[in-house]
Amino acid sequence: NHGRRLTQFKTVQQRWKSGAENFNQAELERRRQLAADSKRRKEEQRRLAWEQEEAAKRQREQEQRMLELQRQQEEQRKIQQELEAQQAEEDRRQRERAAQMKQQYEEELRQKREEEERELERQREEQRRRHQEQQAELDRIQNEQEERL
Repeated sequence: NHGRRLTQFKTVQQRWKSGAENFNQAELERRRQLAADSKRRKEEQRRLAWEQEEAAKRQREQEQRMLELQRQQEEQRKIQQELEAQQAEEDRRQRERAAQMKQQYEEELRQKREEEERELERQREEQRRRHQEQQAELDRIQNEQEERL
């Protein structure tokens, strides 16, 4: 009787030990699984953080390129405005020079016409004077002839 109880006890003890080992094994497996899951989650979080950082870095680089492009465009616009202003100033100077040259030409033409008119008037005066002298000479000759008669 005692032997049977002892055998039963050992059997129960063995089962309990086996169950405890199974429980411990299952607990170890569960903990290992939790640790693996935790490690996987951490790796995923690290990967996501890295991807976000890379995306942010690309975003910053793109923003820098855009700012640089805008700066270059602004610089080009200023240069273009400066060139247009220089061209406008050059055009204004050319118009001014052309106007001065036209004015000078017209003044020279007016002076030339006045000179020609004075010369013409001088020639007319000279012609009148000679005509008067000739007329006076004819009158004198005619008077002398009349006196002879």
